[in-house]
Amino acid sequence: MGSESALLVSLIKNLAKDSSSEAQRDRVKDELTENYRREDEKLEKIVENHYDHLKGSVTAFTHISARVVESRNRIRTLRRTIDECKTKLRCRRDELRKLWTESVQSKETLRLLDKIESVKKAPEDLKVFTDSRQYLDATHLLVKTVDLLDGELAGVKALAGMRTEMAAEKAKLLEVLREELHRHVYVRSSAAQVRKRHKLQSIENLKPSPQMPKKLLAVSGKTAGDSRAGSSEDVHSAEGLEPDLEDGSQYLTMLVECLAVLKMTPDIVETLKKKLPSDLEGIVDGITEQIADNSHMTGLLATHQPHLLLELLLQCFDKFRAIATAHSVVLTALRKSITENPDGGTVELYKEADVWSAIQYSVERLLTQYLDLRSFTSNTHRLTTFGDAGSLSSYFMPKKKGGGHKGQKKKLFRFEASSHALSVKSYMREQWELQQEEGIEESMPHAMMPRLSSTPIFVCKPDMKNITLVFVPLRAFIKEIEVATDCEPDSHCLLYEFLEDYVVNTFLESVADEMTSKLEAAIKGFDVQRVLADDSMLKQAGSAAPSKPVLQSAVVMEQNMRELRDMMERLPPYAEHFLNMISDMLLKYRDSCSQLYKHILGVTEDGRLRTISGMWAKDEDIRRLLKSFPAWTHMQQQQEQQGHHKSKKVQEDLETVQEHHRQECEMLTRNIGDRLLIKSAVVLSLGDLKVVAHLQESLEWLANRTEALLATLTSLSSVSIKKGSVEVPGALLRGVDQLRDELCDLAETCLIMLHLEIRCHCYFFLLPAAKQSTYVHDSDSMEVDEHVRFFNNDLKSTKEVMEEALSYAKFKYLFEGLGYLIASILISSTNFLGAINDYGIKRMCNNIYNLQQNLTNITMSRELDLARARQYFELLFLNPEELLTVIVEQGPQFTEVQYGHILRLGSQRLPKTERDKLPRQLDRLREILQDLI
Repeated sequence: MGSESALLVSLIKNLAKDSSSEAQRDRVKDELTENYRREDEKLEKIVENHYDHLKGSVTAFTHISARVVESRNRIRTLRRTIDECKTKLRCRRDELRKLWTESVQSKETLRLLDKIESVKKAPEDLKVFTDSRQYLDATHLLVKTVDLLDGELAGVKALAGMRTEMAAEKAKLLEVLREELHRHVYVRSSAAQVRKRHKLQSIENLKPSPQMPKKLLAVSGKTAGDSRAGSSEDVHSAEGLEPDLEDGSQYLTMLVECLAVLKMTPDIVETLKKKLPSDLEGIVDGITEQIADNSHMTGLLATHQPHLLLELLLQCFDKFRAIATAHSVVLTALRKSITENPDGGTVELYKEADVWSAIQYSVERLLTQYLDLRSFTSNTHRLTTFGDAGSLSSYFMPKKKGGGHKGQKKKLFRFEASSHALSVKSYMREQWELQQEEGIEESMPHAMMPRLSSTPIFVCKPDMKNITLVFVPLRAFIKEIEVATDCEPDSHCLLYEFLEDYVVNTFLESVADEMTSKLEAAIKGFDVQRVLADDSMLKQAGSAAPSKPVLQSAVVMEQNMRELRDMMERLPPYAEHFLNMISDMLLKYRDSCSQLYKHILGVTEDGRLRTISGMWAKDEDIRRLLKSFPAWTHMQQQQEQQGHHKSKKVQEDLETVQEHHRQECEMLTRNIGDRLLIKSAVVLSLGDLKVVAHLQESLEWLANRTEALLATLTSLSSVSIKKGSVEVPGALLRGVDQLRDELCDLAETCLIMLHLEIRCHCYFFLLPAAKQSTYVHDSDSMEVDEHVRFFNNDLKSTKEVMEEALSYAKFKYLFEGLGYLIASILISSTNFLGAINDYGIKRMCNNIYNLQQNLTNITMSRELDLARARQYFELLFLNPEELLTVIVEQGPQFTEVQYGHILRLGSQRLPKTERDKLPRQLDRLREILQDLI
């Protein structure tokens, strides 16, 4: 628009100039005319295009203008009418004011009459609400009614009785709300846990059995006046609630809101504070009495039943969890109520941690009773809780039970805990509760009163070992407490410290003292150590019982280890302590067995063993040689096969067996030589040998049990249990394993000693038979040599003792190869014979025959080595020439030295003229043997 105006002004100035020619003006005029024409054409097109819209706009404007004119006329008319009304009303003002006042008074009267009517109906409505447990509606109605009576209807004297009635209703409702809150916090809150525990019990466990008592039903212990009522009433009452009461949190919130509406928040907080300790105590006592009643009926309390304590704790834990949750809901509702009603004043609330502190004290009090803590005093870090100012410490101190009057007489007998008294009291108590529900107000008879605290009830005998059964759930519950109270990672709750202090400073020391005293009683003195375990002790070992008699001390040691292993599984955090006890006891037992072994064998002044077998059994070279023989390997294989109930006979080359027997014989001969053994060098007492055999079996059995223990601990170290895992240091396990190896080593020493001792007996009895007996007789006497007879008797007695004391594989090992040794001793004894005649040869053969028969009865084999020895002595019947001829014909059966002894003894029987031929005969013997070889 501005540009067009500027163009028009410029055009006018150009036309107005004098210098402009006519032609130029005409040209500008034509241009202007042409522009106007184009604009007119555009305007006509626009009008033509927007004609309908323009027409509608003109029509609408015309209609609006007409309505505006009409409205102006009506307003003028209305103004004239109002002016006329005002004029008429001024004439009747007083009459209208009177009618309005009467109308207001009538409406107020009707409103007050409606309120009076609602007040009159309030008691009935309150009863309906309370009967249907709609306590919030009842509370609002009660507060509204009381406010009316004390407010707008305060001047109505006819409602004085109603005021009194509503005051009573308020007090009654307040008491009902308190009882409902108390009951829901301490009884109904745990109904879900009770039903859950009932579902977990199988039908088989609920059936009565003469061997196993019924599973104890979960107990909802009541507090205050009904703390000792049964749990079934609580369960049924919880199950009978209306649907809107099933949500415990919502119901508790509603109760707290009702009390807040009644402005009783400070009072209910103080009540919950003060009654919490006694309520928890009542719950524990109620559950205890219920379990005790059931146990009396089944006769369980006649014996020590620690599982009842576990049942008691589990039920208490269920109740405590539910109570803590209920208190948390109550506290949340109280905080919300205080926030929404700040005019109610300052209310000091307790905390969830305070509830858990009181629960910890209740658990600590319960444990103190059942863990046999006779003198229980408060620690410096006693649990803190709430209550009256100035009485915090007195709350946690142990309460004195009973009146404690000095003049009070003590009864000689008490019958409150008898099954008859329990059943009668339970029946009378139920009848009294039914009367209370029906509204019959009577005091509880004395016979139905709860048991006095002076006679506490126990579900089992107080014992320190009860901790092993309850430690797992107790630690799990402590973990829950620490999570609920937001304990720092490196800190623990006070119940944990109490448990830790008890286990470390009381229980572990008691267990160590008990185990040590039992072991010391079993190993105190060599005579006590010789005692064998009886059948009753062996039955306790169950499937692990030894097949042969063992020493009583070994069974006691195994029982201690088994008991400590069970404690490791039940108290995993202290597995290292228990394993240390096992290690110490194994070390002590190993030393005692070593002392017993040395006492039997005898010790010289310089500390060396007196017996040859004892010294050789400790010699590493001899032990290595004996253990390298197949006999030792076969013995161990047979031991393993017997353990697995298999029978597999191992075949071996006869020549290999003979070679090992020869090596053993040479080793013994080389060490003993041809000297006669004295009595102190051998163990002649069968009792001592029997003890060594029992000691060997005991040590081996105990080593196997120790190995099984280590295998169990190794598997448990990687298996997580509810309360943790059994973890022990590897160095400690290796230390116990080393002690096991030492027990095995001592057991092997005992077995090798017995093996060598029997062979020493061969030298002890048979060498004198050759050196001290004469074999030149004048008559054909078949009497066995005295030394041989003694040796046979010794072998028989030893066989009977070893057969009874040792397993068959070990027994076989002791006597295997004995025939070869006896034969070698007898054959080599010809070197000591000065002379022998035919009668003497017959007597020697008879000795060998008796030895063969005796040894055959022992080993159940033919003992061909002794038959070969008898053949050797029968060669003495031949003269030298005949002997050489037999060697040439049959081949050499013996060595050159042995044949030389035959030739020497044979030359002694020849005339003196022929005795000079002995050197030539020996040379010829050498030549024959060289040619045959």
